[in-house]
Amino acid sequence: MLLGCRYNDNQCGVEDFYWSYSNEFGNCYTFNFHLHENGTKRDKLHWTSYTGPGWGLRLILDIHLEDYEESDVAGVRVNVHHNDQPPFPEERSVLASPGFFTSIGFRKIKTGRESPPFGTCQDVGKTRHEGISFYADRYSYSDTACQKSCLQVTAIKQCGCCLTNYPCNPLNKTRVFDNLHLKPKVNFCNTTEYSSCVSEFDTLRALKFLAECYDRCPPACTEISYDITLSMAMWPTENKKDDYFRLFNDDRHKPAGSQEQFQVLRQNFLQLAVYPETLKVDKYVTNAKYDWSILLSNFGGQLGLCIGFSILSALEIFELIFDIITHLVFFFIYHTRSKVRVRVSDSSSRE
Repeated sequence: MLLGCRYNDNQCGVEDFYWSYSNEFGNCYTFNFHLHENGTKRDKLHWTSYTGPGWGLRLILDIHLEDYEESDVAGVRVNVHHNDQPPFPEERSVLASPGFFTSIGFRKIKTGRESPPFGTCQDVGKTRHEGISFYADRYSYSDTACQKSCLQVTAIKQCGCCLTNYPCNPLNKTRVFDNLHLKPKVNFCNTTEYSSCVSEFDTLRALKFLAECYDRCPPACTEISYDITLSMAMWPTENKKDDYFRLFNDDRHKPAGSQEQFQVLRQNFLQLAVYPETLKVDKYVTNAKYDWSILLSNFGGQLGLCIGFSILSALEIFELIFDIITHLVFFFIYHTRSKVRVRVSDSSSRE
């Protein structure tokens, strides 16, 4: 399938891809994933300091059209995501068609959210992550993975088997989402079980649990995503066909160099370029609009505006009270001494 690979204008190969399986789309290959297929951490990751198609990932792929027996769509799905997040090709992906050069430019977006009481995000630790996500063995936390795991738990509780679209309890957890108990070994649903299980989702009990999935899966406080720009052009051109005939397996196609082989080449080959449009990172941060400092500031301002009260006013009031008490004390002492003098003078005159 992989006929050519270059990244940052350097050669790359199959060893730079991480294989996983999607029940809906089949084989899935992640470039620059943070783990090896055996689960060990990848020592060296690819990076670039330049922008543009010449410095990103460039691939030449053979989709083997003859293997598409049941599908009415031929091509590959491409999803740009962070290297420790699951790809989810069924939701966030674009389709690259054979016979075209597909160019995908991306911009990195970093989103920061507030935790309670000003927001709903949570920093999910490893232990809690393993209890609310079936993707915790290879990927970091995301609310989407948690919600899909919650949907799988609903299927297990309602049907006794796993939907084929999502992981089936790979960590053999017996306790998930804090208080839900599962069997350690659960199998995927067969065709009959799958059809009946999907209809079970329409029951009120299942719908109630699915609605609770959004409450069980808080958004991450820090999230990295990518905004993409897609463009396509016909490829290869007929005047360059001889350069690509050598990549074909002649036993599988028409005689080398024929017009029929060129048509088969156009039906099977595609070129893909995925590159950063800019090295800048767009940051979106949510902040508390009304926190304690603003509350105290507004309270003091409103209090001063409505009743004319401020710290200086309070000091002036205390000064006034002190002056009144001081004057009363001196007045009382002065009058007491005056009365004593009068009494003494009256008694001496009588003698």
